[in-house]
Amino acid sequence: MVPSLSVIIMACNIVFAFLLPIALVIYMKKKYHVNLQPLAMGLCTMYLFAFVLESFINRIVAMSPLGSVITGNLLLYAIYGGIMAALFEEFGRFITMKRFMKRFHDDRINSITYGIGHGGFEFIMILGLGMIENFYLAFMINADRIGELTAGLDSISLATVNGAVEQLKTVAPITFLASPVERIAALILQIALSVLVWHGVVNPGKIKYFCIALFAHFFMDCLPAYINLKGAPIWVTELIIWVIALGAAAYTYFMVWKKEGPTKSEAV
Repeated sequence: MVPSLSVIIMACNIVFAFLLPIALVIYMKKKYHVNLQPLAMGLCTMYLFAFVLESFINRIVAMSPLGSVITGNLLLYAIYGGIMAALFEEFGRFITMKRFMKRFHDDRINSITYGIGHGGFEFIMILGLGMIENFYLAFMINADRIGELTAGLDSISLATVNGAVEQLKTVAPITFLASPVERIAALILQIALSVLVWHGVVNPGKIKYFCIALFAHFFMDCLPAYINLKGAPIWVTELIIWVIALGAAAYTYFMVWKKEGPTKSEAV
């Protein structure tokens, strides 16, 4: 059986996954009267560049001889993951802001709105949908209906499901709190990176901000992944994620945002 506390935390995570991004949108709309088109652009960019294009390339690499080389080396696997995430998401951000957000370049608040769309979509997809899957599997386990899911599966798929079942049964309930903790840090980073890239796009000679965003994104994906793969406790990994996210946010705020005066939305 999956502990009742685990199921409760999963359910809370599902609600939170949708509630936080929606609350941020409502706050931005009421506080700054933002245009929601940058939000939609951020959402679409994340979906296209990360969930479609990056995933497609990753599948191709995984099926190639290079795939076994990468997965056979923990450090190489972490570096590859960091490079792919940084390249696809940051170039996606750059292209969208450069080509499709020109009419929003007069107001830097649009970079935050974009970041909420970009990071909020990721927040919902990873935390929300991931927890929905876990919640459904936990329900089937506790209802003694797991056989309905495993009937007709091949040996590989069956082993995958059985592994997930055992993990849900044995993992400490508090571990499920790590997911929202991690996703909040990731959302903070996504918003900070969006502000950085936006400033790199709209300010001539400030392409360094885009390069910083690339490096920060790579670092965020590579280092925690490697430490986790090496068997570090989950809360150590989460601490590192938060240090990177807050470091990027602090740099963005004090070294970029504070150096410029308020724009029209902030003056409302």
